Amino acid sequence: MGAIKKALARLGEKLSMNRTKLRYARKRRKYTNRRAIANHDKALRYRAAADVARANDRPRRAAKRDRVAQRCSGRAQDFSEKSQWWVGQIKMRIRKIEHLEKSVAEKQAEAEAWRKKHKVKVDGNKVTGGTRRQRLKVAQKTAVANCASGKQNNYYSMHGGPRDYQHTLEGYAYGRIWDCSTYGDGLYLVCGLEAPSGPNTPTAGGYTGTQGANGRIVKEADAKCGDLVLYGPYPHHHVEIVDDPDRKTTTGHGSAPIDAGIFDLFGDGDYVIRRYLND
Repeated sequence: MGAIKKALARLGEKLSMNRTKLRYARKRRKYTNRRAIANHDKALRYRAAADVARANDRPRRAAKRDRVAQRCSGRAQDFSEKSQWWVGQIKMRIRKIEHLEKSVAEKQAEAEAWRKKHKVKVDGNKVTGGTRRQRLKVAQKTAVANCASGKQNNYYSMHGGPRDYQHTLEGYAYGRIWDCSTYGDGLYLVCGLEAPSGPNTPTAGGYTGTQGANGRIVKEADAKCGDLVLYGPYPHHHVEIVDDPDRKTTTGHGSAPIDAGIFDLFGDGDYVIRRYLND
């Protein structure tokens, strides 16, 4: 009994430590995200002021405003990158607390089991068979397993070349935009469905704002696999995809890997669930 009590005490300590670190990560993410937005807005104001100065034939003032705008843009990008790093820390702590961590073999076995159960075929980056939601479910499991095994390139970027939607499951090209909304839209596209951002997504691209402008809001109790969870006020700052509505778990690309999360990812209850399929 003594050994059991000690083991339970150690588990309790680990849980408490993870919860403390989760609270800290959420605070740092909120702070860095707020600073990123503030610097971005400041850069826009100074660019507008520079344009006014140029229109009034005041080149020196315009140049000065442009320099300030450039510095603000640089700071906005730095804070944005820090913010996304904290998203990764948040998801890591949540997986430990909610017991969502699995080995590579377990993730691959889970993806294969879902594929066989629903008679869904995964051929590289093309998912066919089953119902639409079954395809989305299998695609999520496959994306997580491929990231864990190295079949998918694990990086996160809001900058770079055009989005590589056709490689959402594996082989995503380096040097391109590869962020949370890209994963959400891409998952639908590889399943042969219209992207949440709309029919022009494959060529025009999308982001959380276009995802938030389409579909319809549903109650949390009515959430289904494949619905999107959009965080913060419109145009939103992050998106995850509903995986298991009963456990309120998600998958998303908020940091380098595609991995598991939960509905209330940031612990503030500030999120909406949107549906894009009529079933």
